Amino acid sequence: MDPVEHSTFEESLNSIKSELKKLEKLSQVDIKSEQASDENVVQNLLRSAGINKNVIDLLGINASDDNIEEIAKKLAKLFVHGKCPHFENSDVFLIVGSPFSGKTVFAKKLMRFLKNREEVKDCTNLEGNTLKEIVSHVTSWATKISDNEKTSRKLAIAELSNIADVERALISINQNNPKLKISIINVCEVGKSYQFLRRNFSKRSLDNEYLAITKLDLCDLSVSEISAFVELNHKCMFFSGMETETDGLFFAQVDKVKSHLVQTIENEKVL
Repeated sequence: MDPVEHSTFEESLNSIKSELKKLEKLSQVDIKSEQASDENVVQNLLRSAGINKNVIDLLGINASDDNIEEIAKKLAKLFVHGKCPHFENSDVFLIVGSPFSGKTVFAKKLMRFLKNREEVKDCTNLEGNTLKEIVSHVTSWATKISDNEKTSRKLAIAELSNIADVERALISINQNNPKLKISIINVCEVGKSYQFLRRNFSKRSLDNEYLAITKLDLCDLSVSEISAFVELNHKCMFFSGMETETDGLFFAQVDKVKSHLVQTIENEKVL
């Protein structure tokens, strides 16, 4: 091969090599683009269903996670409060919630619910209009049950009109009755928007706080509401529907919440 031909050959070879490198780079870009597209499809579906980006990040969803049932189960586990020894062994249940949230009906339902338990001898509703009255009633009740022989459990329920009073109530009750186990149940009626809950519902700050969703006879619990509660670190213990005091109160269950989430997310695929 003469020098001219060799030079032409080298130029052609270098040109081919350059083109192959370009094709390789384009191929890698296409693969990354396809992966991002797959991830966006799943995440966009979840966002459309009402799951906020913060919760999607909390779930740790990536491009390979396309199993809606598994994603729904993860979210349900974040939202539902499982069996809790402290709650099960509590002596006093403080019910808190905004006006018209259904806390009075819920308190009556819970009282009946607890009375039906085999190990519970009695459940008392301690009524009071102020924090001072509630603390006084709880202290008086605790003194009475300590004076009697405890052959079976006696429980008490009290409503607090102002959620800001919760920590003050716990401190005041504990000063006089340090052995009392107390659980706080935050009552919230269904049908609130994500934005409303994030603005108006306080973040969970105590381990003995539990969430109850009420008025479920009016509408279904939305995925955006679940998303907001997860962001606020609230764990749901009870679902309550119907205005009657005798029924319509259930422990929250992971499987049932998961099924509700799957159905809602799947519905977004056909829209």
